[in-house]
Amino acid sequence: MPKVSVIIPNYNHSSFLRQRIESVLNQTYQDFEVILLDDKSTDDSTEVITSYKDHPKVAKIIINEENSGSTFKQWERGINASSAELIWIAESDDWCEPSLLQELVLPFDIDPNCTISYCQSHCILESNVIAWSSSHTLLSENIAGHDFIKRYMLKNNTVFNASMVVWKKETYSKISKNYLSYRFCGDWLFWIEFALQGNVHISGKTLNYFRKHAKDVSSEHMDQVFFYWKI
Repeated sequence: MPKVSVIIPNYNHSSFLRQRIESVLNQTYQDFEVILLDDKSTDDSTEVITSYKDHPKVAKIIINEENSGSTFKQWERGINASSAELIWIAESDDWCEPSLLQELVLPFDIDPNCTISYCQSHCILESNVIAWSSSHTLLSENIAGHDFIKRYMLKNNTVFNASMVVWKKETYSKISKNYLSYRFCGDWLFWIEFALQGNVHISGKTLNYFRKHAKDVSSEHMDQVFFYWKI
């Protein structure tokens, strides 16, 4: 059984998809399986995805017959199909440095109470220009989940992109599935609930490239998120 299940959910990102998949396959850490999902894309994404069907790292390809209408429902489908101890949801329009998995998997071996491990990210515009980059004051920090929420998640979602995070599948069974009802910002609630279950590892290294599209929606309905947790 692999250590990490890499879930790549896609919808109409054929122009970015091959770069995404190759950046996963080229990781220095190789104990992983890949699960490719497509949410009934209208571009040629399925052709790109099926071209990897015989790759030894690709465990499953799931192509929806109908569009689910929700990124988070695609996450759920990938999670249910996974077999590994750790999960990395690698969004189909992002990419990363070859050392990302190596950096983010190690904290789970060191701390059995670690629930999520994340790095910093560059935000890339559609023109491929770096708009901004996140940062952390320490090269590496391990922090209790409650303290993490108080210090880093009250004003902003510092875990703003799924591709920058590896997390423990076992913890997923302990959190509510309220995030599935959110069209936007469900990930903020998702990471808060994960943090409440244990410790968080923060890497100060910038290893992820998060593509920001003009049509993206930010910070809607966040008053609802805080209803679901108490410190």
